[in-house]
Amino acid sequence: TRRKKAYRCTIYGESDSRSSFCVLLIASLYNVLTKNLFEKSVFNFSEKSSLDGGFGCEKLGESHGAICYCEIACLNFFSTSKFSVPFHPGFEDWFLKNLKLFEFGIQGRPTKLPDSCYFFWIGGICIICGFILPIEFLNASIFFRELNTGGFSDQIGKIPDLYHFCYSISGLSLLNF
Repeated sequence: TRRKKAYRCTIYGESDSRSSFCVLLIASLYNVLTKNLFEKSVFNFSEKSSLDGGFGCEKLGESHGAICYCEIACLNFFSTSKFSVPFHPGFEDWFLKNLKLFEFGIQGRPTKLPDSCYFFWIGGICIICGFILPIEFLNASIFFRELNTGGFSDQIGKIPDLYHFCYSISGLSLLNF
């Protein structure tokens, strides 16, 4: 189901650039991505910019690491010579503000604690945009690992779960750690 130029992954699920990115990626992998599908699913990125330089679910809303990754990835992977969108001038500053050395991690949203899944989301932005991620942040990933099970949790001291394990390992792999 589409609403506001976004796809929903489930009937009652959220409708934002994460699901649109999945639609475009799957269509690309199956070689059925058309210009029409792309143009109908791309957001008006200038309307999704947050005041701090990132991207959110709505105009001037809270920036979100996963939303930023999906929008940056869409712009990078699926844009054409006829379609390009300039980055917000504060985007690199937004990126750097999410690196929380003294909290041992990467923050994906301004109102949330650092979370291990952002090693993937923010790490992916790092690779796409060519930003440098200091090695200290990769070393911080050790604190998110639970010693008894070897799994990763969202925050230090919490019980590991498959979601955060997957994104933590994927992010560390992306960043060659």
